[in-house]
Amino acid sequence: MLDIESLLKAYRKHIPRIWDQTKYVASYLLIGKAFNNLITINIIARAGSSHELVEISRSAIESLDLAILFLEDTNGTLLKKWFKGEIIKNAKSRVLEHKIINDEMSKQDTEMFPYQEMKSDVYSIYSLYTHSSYAALLDSVDVFYEDFDYKKYSGFHYTKKYLHLVDNLVINILLSLKDAFIRCNDRKNVDETEKVFRRTGYVNATKEFIAKTSKRYVPKSNV
Repeated sequence: MLDIESLLKAYRKHIPRIWDQTKYVASYLLIGKAFNNLITINIIARAGSSHELVEISRSAIESLDLAILFLEDTNGTLLKKWFKGEIIKNAKSRVLEHKIINDEMSKQDTEMFPYQEMKSDVYSIYSLYTHSSYAALLDSVDVFYEDFDYKKYSGFHYTKKYLHLVDNLVINILLSLKDAFIRCNDRKNVDETEKVFRRTGYVNATKEFIAKTSKRYVPKSNV
């Protein structure tokens, strides 16, 4: 936590005024919001609040997706709308990220990667909890007392099961910070972010694992 906070403060030094309506201010605020979500998740996880853990994880990831979107928004159209108070749908982030990834894949003469389809699938699972689906609410049933999970027996069980979402959030915050430092030409803090990555135990997925995971999705053409 302290490592991430230190990196955020290092990023803040690249922003002259917090009130400026720039892509760097937007990404800084969004990454900061995701970091606060991470702190909240750590608190509620200790209370066995598994359903809320998933909901807040989704909110944090959406914030980080927006940070990427605004940094890549070359003409600033979406950024201007956001600063005016408009809600930018997460689907726009997925479309842009899909294009960025597959533009790079095409340079390597590699097959299209179904990023948009995979990310949409992930969000559909998150949505089960956000929109109170029956499937998600079953997590809140205490099978021993056959009642709502007031004692959090089920909650602690599912909290443990969903801790990988916390790991995922940490990695995505660090990736967002690394992206920001690269754009700011801050080599020192790119290296510092890499050091934190190594301390988390993060390793890149193998090409074989990625191919196996993405196999069931049909990629869309470049958008």
